[in-house]
Amino acid sequence: MRHALLTLLTLMWLLSFYVMNWPAFAAEVLRHGTPCEVKVGPFGATNRRGEWEPAEGLADAMKVVVSINGGALLPRCASAEIVYDGYGFYAIPLDANDTGEFGRLDVVVIAAGHPPMRASCEVLNENQ
Repeated sequence: MRHALLTLLTLMWLLSFYVMNWPAFAAEVLRHGTPCEVKVGPFGATNRRGEWEPAEGLADAMKVVVSINGGALLPRCASAEIVYDGYGFYAIPLDANDTGEFGRLDVVVIAAGHPPMRASCEVLNENQ
């Protein structure tokens, strides 16, 4: 009985780690040299009753940086506004310069009062 309980607790711990960190594991495929939007989130907090509430209105205060193939974090090239999508997720516009290199593209969003969120994307050409 004790072994089964330890196994169950270990599985629950592993599952909670995966669920809490799922944005870091998501990989989206983007087309080379084309403008697109990447969804990043959820941003939110718990209220006094312990219920989760999405954070709206952060778009103006967000800082977005990108890393191409593990390189340095640099500001994104797109000048389009960040848009709140719903349920704590935000749509981050990227332009052709941001998707101009093949390989891994990490989009990191930093908002005051929230942990940094990352979306990992793969930039491929039209035929892949």
